[in-house]
Amino acid sequence: MLVKIALNRARPKTENEYQPHSLYEIEKEVRLLFMNGYKVFHIHCYDENGGVSAFVS
Repeated sequence: MLVKIALNRARPKTENEYQPHSLYEIEKEVRLLFMNGYKVFHIHCYDENGGVSAFVS
């Protein structure tokens, strides 16, 4: 069985203050979930203004 973790979504933090947006927040959540056996993650990256970024550098 494959369980994919959809960690955050393309929504502003105002809709859910607990969803991770910064690279630090995303890394912290992914690391915790990975250490507990989850291996596949679906994440969204955000730019410095909090908008969804389609281009990651």
